[in-house]
Amino acid sequence: MGESESGTHAAQPVRAGDIGVAVLLYVVALGLAVLAYCGLVIVSIATIECGPHHCNPGMIDLGWGIPIVSSVAALIGSAAMMFRAARRRTIAWIWPLAAIAIIVATFFLGAYLIDSGVPPPEWKK
Repeated sequence: MGESESGTHAAQPVRAGDIGVAVLLYVVALGLAVLAYCGLVIVSIATIECGPHHCNPGMIDLGWGIPIVSSVAALIGSAAMMFRAARRRTIAWIWPLAAIAIIVATFFLGAYLIDSGVPPPEWKK
C-alpha cells in the first residue's frame, strides 16, 4: 500500500499546513535573532567602563562573534533545509524550530562570554 510498481514510495503532496507552520516559525526565528542581537548590545554595555587593562577583549569578541555567526548559519541552514523538506515532501517545521533553539542557546553563551570578559566590581575599589 502506498508503493508504486517500482517498489518506491509514492510521492505525497506537500502539506500546506506544514509549510505554513514552517514559515511562521522561520519568521519567529528571524525576530528572535534580531532580539538576541539587541540583547547582546545591552549585555555589552557592561564593558563600557572597562579599560584595556581590566577587561579581556578576546572573551568579549567571542561573546559577540559566536552568537552572530551561529544565528546567521542557523537561519541560512534552516531556510535551505525547509526548501529541501518541501521538495522531498517531509516535515519542514522542525528546521526553523532547530534554528530557534540554536539562536537562544548561543545568545546565552554569548552573554556568558561577554560577562566572563568583564572583571568583578572589586577592581573599581
